[in-house]
Parts: sequence; C-alpha cells; structure tokens
Amino acid sequence: MNPWTLLLQSRKFWLLILDTIMSLALYFIGKYAGAAFEDVKLVVLALQPIFLMLIYAIAKEDAAAKSAGLLPPK
Repeated sequence: MNPWTLLLQSRKFWLLILDTIMSLALYFIGKYAGAAFEDVKLVVLALQPIFLMLIYAIAKEDAAAKSAGLLPPK
C-alpha cells in the first residue's frame, strides 16, 4: 500500500496536525490579542497533554493489533 495513503488515513497523523495548527494559532493570535487571550491560551495548553495521550493510545492499540495479526502486513 502507498505510504502517503496510509499517512493520510492515520488518526495519529491528523491529531498531530490539529495540535500543530492549534499551537501555531495560539502563537500568532497571542501577538495581537488582549487580556482574554490568556484564558484561551490556558485551555489550549491544557488540551495538549490529552492530544499526546490520544496519539500514544492509538499507537499502542495499533501495535497490539499488528502483533496479534489483526492488521494486514505492509
């Protein structure tokens, strides 16, 4: 199977892209926003560990499925 197709179908990849977009938006909006931005920044920073744990959990799930022979070989 094509590696690009596998990448675009990966839940881990899309979570990483979403987290990166949120971080970049946080940086650039922070340059121009006022005091209310601090609340938004706190929420985004609080969500980042959740994204990391989701990526880890999906990777662990995929590895277990692959070792059990449930995923097709590449």
